Amino acid sequence: MKVHDPPARLRRFWGAVDRRHVESILRHVRGRRVLDMGCGYGTTTAHLAAAGFECVGVDLDPGPLRVARARSPGDRYVRADAERLPFADATFETVVWRDALHHFFGEADFDRVVAEVRRVSRPGARFVVLDPNVNGVVRAARRVVAHVDEECDVETATRVLRERLGCRLVHASYHTVFSLPLSGGYVGPVLVPDVKALHRLLLGVERVAEAAVNAAGLGRHLCWRYLLAADRLD
Repeated sequence: MKVHDPPARLRRFWGAVDRRHVESILRHVRGRRVLDMGCGYGTTTAHLAAAGFECVGVDLDPGPLRVARARSPGDRYVRADAERLPFADATFETVVWRDALHHFFGEADFDRVVAEVRRVSRPGARFVVLDPNVNGVVRAARRVVAHVDEECDVETATRVLRERLGCRLVHASYHTVFSLPLSGGYVGPVLVPDVKALHRLLLGVERVAEAAVNAAGLGRHLCWRYLLAADRLD
């Protein structure tokens, strides 16, 4: 995925949407030691670290890691392959996959990824997944901007957590009705002026819209992200 000037995008509306995504994840983190797998530009890692967690971000791509380290200096970012994690057994109490599970599922040796993440997470560890909610709306938008990506829908992710990682699902919800396409994310056109008051207004309206969509049972069909939290049973 070719991204032009990610720090600039994060300073605009996408940055506000990104923070809201991270805050949704934060509510489900437990323990102190957190592994952010596929950390990309480091926004989740940095936010969790600022909240007091001992969070380590891991990514194999050196480009995003350079951006992450420039935006949030420190030794919390590690370049590593998810199939060979450089951590001791039972290190982490929470593992976060934020916009990353579909990449591991579709592009890596997923059996090895599962084995490694089980090794470095503690018995009873929490797994938090925020990933694209692949539906008709998302697929149509991807065609418009010619964005091709791997897929791991919520049903598949739920099976991964239960059957591959041996977890009990404790939370499932759908997020983001319109803010992500308006912001452009990292790859689409920005459709909202860089006016912070407008950003706050849009996100406030979206919270109401999310509640209504989910209450009507339409989150799977209309929202852009799903959020799952699950706990290891062993």
